[in-house]
Amino acid sequence: MAFFKYFKPFILFLIYEIFWIIFAFLLDYYLPATFAFSLSPFIPTDSIITELLLVFTLFIPFGGLLGYMIGGYILAPIFLYIHKKIFGGDLIYAIQEKKEVQSISIFYKSFFPI
Repeated sequence: MAFFKYFKPFILFLIYEIFWIIFAFLLDYYLPATFAFSLSPFIPTDSIITELLLVFTLFIPFGGLLGYMIGGYILAPIFLYIHKKIFGGDLIYAIQEKKEVQSISIFYKSFFPI
């Protein structure tokens, strides 16, 4: 079943998210004045804890998922199409069976046995 196929990665992602949320709350509770500054001008918060929480729980996981989708489902077929148009469609790849060539000399076969 498809649900059980993705159950373990989903649980690992939830553990990852819960870890960063608990870590952020613990840092904010025990060291509130230490982290009262901002790191990035692009994230509109005044706390480094909130920025780290946003980055590690939203931007990195969903950015990776978006990159996986774009790279795997959009760019890969485009690259394959371009490769086929540039190099031609009559190439022999490693997954195809090659015909045995009989015109190779014994001297050549001694250096390159395969």
